Amino acid sequence: TFVGQFSGTNNTQGGHNTFLGSSAGSSNIDASWNTFIGSFSGRNNTTGSKNSFLGKSAGEMNTIGTENVFIGYNSGFSNRSSGGNTFVGAFSGSANDSFANTMVGSHAGENNSSGNRNTFIGKDAGRSNRSGSNNIFVGESAGSDHDGGSKNIFIGQKAGSKNAASSNVF
Repeated sequence: TFVGQFSGTNNTQGGHNTFLGSSAGSSNIDASWNTFIGSFSGRNNTTGSKNSFLGKSAGEMNTIGTENVFIGYNSGFSNRSSGGNTFVGAFSGSANDSFANTMVGSHAGENNSSGNRNTFIGKDAGRSNRSGSNNIFVGESAGSDHDGGSKNIFIGQKAGSKNAASSNVF
């Protein structure tokens, strides 16, 4: 089902897709089982399957990434090839192109680009993390300025927000 100007324009073999919104899924060629709702959501997806993107520009740059859920304005915007991510909130995971991350809250993990297996929950949680992996940040601004360290657990408002090291519990 394609509704909206240019939605599903290039779809030739993909099946079981739902694209709603201007240019939603417009580059899709043969990917299946996707749901893209919102202008430009999943716009560059070509072969990535089993994705659900909801919100303007959610997952817009995704091309081959699979099994992602991006909900919110610009959520998962830069994800191109990675899978198994769940982002909920405006700008959550917007720079992401890594796998198995969970980011919930506006701007949660916004700048994460190559860090894998992170869980960031709360507004601005893990916002500046770019490459740190296997982190758990829970609370508003928990680990918000953290960049690069891995295997950390920060719980509470602004917990570990300036920390850049690895293997800490705050």
